[in-house]
Amino acid sequence: MTTINLGRVRTVWKGAWAATTAYVVDDMVQNGGSTYMCILAHTSGGAFATGSNWELMSAGGTDGIDGTDVGTGTAGQTLATAAGGSTLEWVDAAEGGGLKSVQAFTSSGTWTRPAGVSTVRVQLVGSGAHGSNGQRGGGAGGYAEKICDVSLLPSVTVTVGSPNGNTSSFGSYVSATGGYTAGSVQSNRGGFGGDGTGGDINIVGGGGGSAVNSMSATGGSSYFGGCTPGSPDTTDATLHTYIAYGAGGMGVYNGYTQGSATKPGLVIIWEYA
Repeated sequence: MTTINLGRVRTVWKGAWAATTAYVVDDMVQNGGSTYMCILAHTSGGAFATGSNWELMSAGGTDGIDGTDVGTGTAGQTLATAAGGSTLEWVDAAEGGGLKSVQAFTSSGTWTRPAGVSTVRVQLVGSGAHGSNGQRGGGAGGYAEKICDVSLLPSVTVTVGSPNGNTSSFGSYVSATGGYTAGSVQSNRGGFGGDGTGGDINIVGGGGGSAVNSMSATGGSSYFGGCTPGSPDTTDATLHTYIAYGAGGMGVYNGYTQGSATKPGLVIIWEYA
């Protein structure tokens, strides 16, 4: 009659392989990161060898990608795909995602990508147009917003529209035109607003108002706000202290060369890892 050893119905884990040790069929060992099962009872020698004694059950892999060992990192770090997507690297948790910094441009210049930044959210507005000396308000600059992948870009040219109706842009990726002066699109009307182009969001700037009962009209409001409110028979063409970026200027009373001046456009860059 056949005798069954109930202790050997399943494999028996023996841990790490050891030299000069007796092994029987179905013993399982680990060696060099791989797992083996004994297929012939034997006493091991001084060095591990598969031969006819062991059958490979699972082969151990290598750390990292393409044999590159990324190590264990340090406390608080996370494992992320490096630039180019072909290797792994440990990064500080703050660099694994989320907002890192913000830059605001009120004059033209060059945006340089900070280390660790791969994506930006760009908000920009063209400058508003000045009001007229016929008491009509200027149009506000258009607004645009766009998410851009900048992981492969070292820098981008930033153009901020100078006062009185000029375009702002972030390279060739997104732009917004300035507002129009009163009467430039249609006579006897306030200025029309500019428009955004190339953005995920594009918004037309507010139109300038027209004078009513000798009340100087307010300029159009931009995405970021408005301008000084109109007042009866205004003659001060310098009322631009309280005006938002991109807003149109207030109209002034007849006899003055133009309405109130405006601020430049604005470009805001939100930088994300």
